[in-house]
This record gives sequence, C-alpha cells and structure tokens, in this order.
Amino acid sequence: MKRKKCFAVIAGLTRKPVRLRVKPAMTKRGFSRVMFAVAAAAVLTLGSCGVNNSGVSTEEPTQTTELSAAQTTEVPEPQTAALSPDGTSVALFVRADGLYAVDIPTGIQTLIDADSGIGVTKDSDYRCKIAISDDNKFAAYFKNGALFVTPISFDEGTKARPVEATGPNVDLISPVVDFVFAEGKLFYSIKNGGLYAYDLTSGARENVLPLSYTYYGLVAYENTIYARREIPSANAADAANATDGANAANAATEATQGVVKISLADKSETLLAEDIPMTEDAGIAERWCDAIGADSRFVYILSMPHSASIAADGVDLGACDLAAGQFTPNCAGMLAHYDNFSLNPAKPGEAAFIHGGNREMSINKSLALFNAADGQFTDITDKNNIATTPCFSPDGKKILFSEGGAIADFTQALDSVNGFKSYYDAHSIVEYDIENKTFNTVCDVGFNFLPRYVSDGSIAFLRYNGSGLDNGSFDLYVNKNGENRLVVSDIYFDYNVGMCYYGYFDTSSVFAVNNVVPGQ
Repeated sequence: MKRKKCFAVIAGLTRKPVRLRVKPAMTKRGFSRVMFAVAAAAVLTLGSCGVNNSGVSTEEPTQTTELSAAQTTEVPEPQTAALSPDGTSVALFVRADGLYAVDIPTGIQTLIDADSGIGVTKDSDYRCKIAISDDNKFAAYFKNGALFVTPISFDEGTKARPVEATGPNVDLISPVVDFVFAEGKLFYSIKNGGLYAYDLTSGARENVLPLSYTYYGLVAYENTIYARREIPSANAADAANATDGANAANAATEATQGVVKISLADKSETLLAEDIPMTEDAGIAERWCDAIGADSRFVYILSMPHSASIAADGVDLGACDLAAGQFTPNCAGMLAHYDNFSLNPAKPGEAAFIHGGNREMSINKSLALFNAADGQFTDITDKNNIATTPCFSPDGKKILFSEGGAIADFTQALDSVNGFKSYYDAHSIVEYDIENKTFNTVCDVGFNFLPRYVSDGSIAFLRYNGSGLDNGSFDLYVNKNGENRLVVSDIYFDYNVGMCYYGYFDTSSVFAVNNVVPGQ
C-alpha cells in the first residue's frame, strides 16, 4: 500500500535537519567527531561503502491515518504559578545572551549563564558542544574556550551559576577536546593527552588515565567509557622525527589508535577496533574508527577513510561484540551524523539509523533498522521520502523521525532563495510502529526535525525558521493530542559558522535534550 506523503512537495528541494557543524576545511583531529557532527554525512554509495545488501528488506510498510497539525499556541509565561517543573524532561538552549534551560512540559525557563561566548565558538576539535546529564540535573558547556559544568535549577528568583572551569587544561595550549557525563561525574579529555573526571557532588578531580593518549567521541555506558584513542599531536611529531620517512612514522602512530573500551572500575583500556594505518601507496588511512553508541552487548563503530572530503560522502557502520571481542566493520553505509543514529533502549543489539549515500541530505536517505548480532539491516522507508534524526520510544516499539521529499539535485536550489524557502517548509515528524509497520504523522507544518519523547506523553521537536541562506533561528515545539505548542523561540543559529551543510543542521553547539527514559 502506497504511503501518502506527509509533507509539502517542493519544486527542487527537501532538506533534512540534523545537528551538524560545518567547517570549510577540517583537520585530522577536528575530523573525528566534528566530521560526523559536521559532515552532512552523505554516505558512500552502497558499493563503495562495503554495504551488505543481503539484509535489506523490500517489504513496504503499511499506512495509517495521518493527523493534521493543530493550530500552534504560544508558550506559557515562565514561572506560571500553577506549574511546577519536575525535571524529567529538560532541554538546554543557547540564545544570543547566554545559555538557558527549559522544563519542556511546563515551558518554565531559567537562565543558566549570561554570556555571549557559549557554544558558538569556531575553535578546533569539539569546542562547540553543550550537553545535559542523564538525570537532567547538570549542564556542561564550553564558554570562551573553557569547559564549565553547572547545576540546573528552576527555583524562582535564583539562577544556576557555573561551578568553575574543569581543571588546568582549559587554556589555549591544551584545551579540552571532548566530555561526557557518567557515574555522577563529568569525564573529559585534553588535547595534549589524558582523561580526567570531575565529581559533580564534591567538585573533586582525578586523573583517570595518563597523558599517553587523547580521547575523542566519548560514549558512556554503565561503568565504561568508549572512545576514539589517538596519540597526542606533540608525541606523534616526536615519533615522526625519530623515524625514517613520514609514511613509516604515520603507520607506527596510527597502528596504536582506534576505538577503545575504558573500564572506570580499574582504569584499564582495551583496543576494540584498530585503525588500519596509512601506507605509501594509499596515501590515506584505509580505516579510521570512531564510536557512535554502546549498549550491554555491542559497541557501534563508524569506519571511514582518513580524508574529510571523502568521508563527507560516506562512512560505514559496524559493531563490536563485547562478549566475543570481535569487531565486524562495513555492515551498512550511513550518514556521518550522530543524531542520525538511535539505540533501542529495550532491545540491546538493535539500532535505527539513516541509510544512504552522498553528502546532500535531499537524496538517498532512508530510515533503517540495524541488527548488530548478524550485521544485517532493513530499510523501513524508501529513498523517495528522505528521513533523518531517528529516535526510539522508551519501550523500543516505535521510532520517531523527520521526513521530507527527495530532490534529485540539491544544488539546483542554491540559485533560488524561494526554492530554499519552500524546501525548509516541508519536513514532517512521523512515528513508525515497528510491530504493525504503520506510520503516523505527528506534525506536517514547517521544517521539523530532532524529535524526542517527553515525560508527559508529548513529543518535542525543533523547527527551523529561515531560508537556509540567512541565519534564521530554531524554535522548540511540543505536540500533544494533535496540538502543537511553542515552548522556546529564537534559539541561536548562525549560517556563517557552519551550522548548515548540504541540508544538514548541526545543533550540537546550541541545543541539547535527552529522550525520556523507560519508566518515566
């Protein structure tokens, strides 16, 4: 049964939002995660990605009734007397005057840090990231090149204050490159090497791992951190000077790099997926690995050539079986964006991802399910309807995603402001029922993306307001019982600092939200 399109058909474009950071040129270190978050992850075509096609299903999901979007209502005034935030669904967002938190069900907001230097700096590595802890009680962010962590408070008449910069490593010589919340602490890595922990309760710091390596793309699961391990640039330079030939030095350096498992219990490291080093003939590393997620059974790993321009058109999704210690690469081609991947919280070994190739977000992008146990995947949508930003429901039975119509040549719209505008008016929020193979349109008005389930039963999502050729802004909406409600307006967006790339939005520097967890 043919699916009825739930978006406006556009004369040349369909754009897909995601959170993306784009830089005209990328360095090796900036590439590792910025590439994903930044590269409009168009993936290599199936053949060049080494995609296993035997797991692709051609069965077409059935159609369900579509809900028409209700008239949008304005956000309630913050600090409404009858409302009290419970902290179960909180988002962080950046405006021109600072960093805010909002309790999504009530719309109550609090200013966390009044400073224009939060989140939007153009420094290298990961220095544009903001994040919220799993319990929604702490925010971590970069401000003017330094890493800060602060409690989130909605108490009337009070404002949360930054605790302090985390450690002596926040200067321009050895900046923090990435961080993650885990086990009541904020773990962070510095450019010159080492992994550190900041206790969110006591404020105490500890050196978890020595200066031998720098860690990127930190992913936390239970008492373990998975990360991309690299030799610090200063050490790599020393190795190059002591070796006959740059290629040999690069090979020696990259042979010790890759995705590692870091046990927080005994501070041990295990290499799970090793980079394949550069050779003189190839000129670039054959395989460059980065962790994208983890559950109780598998670590999910992206593999790509060590070339930003090539990887912008495709990466490969694989998985490492933790029990067997076996890494299976090249299972499926996917977009190199971290918000285009979602783990099933109720079924370890299953993930939703955006399958397809080419950096343009307007073509060749379908929603798919990945089975890590056998390395197979199944396409859920066809590539005539472009999918992006999937998110599993807490019970693992449904998937939210954004969907628009495919456009053969995205670049044709670059000559038309009106073409861009119509493109950005046409992405719906859709919910897919895995068991019944049915689709339900949640909202089909505007350019909507990055949906999340909220504790009160509503669905939150971002909407872009702009033409794609100007700055515009993001708004946060919730949909409940068929009605859209504006929660936050004027979230910061700057086209000129790489927040939009070939139809992909990078919101990692200006917005952060957790999906509601099972049991809430």
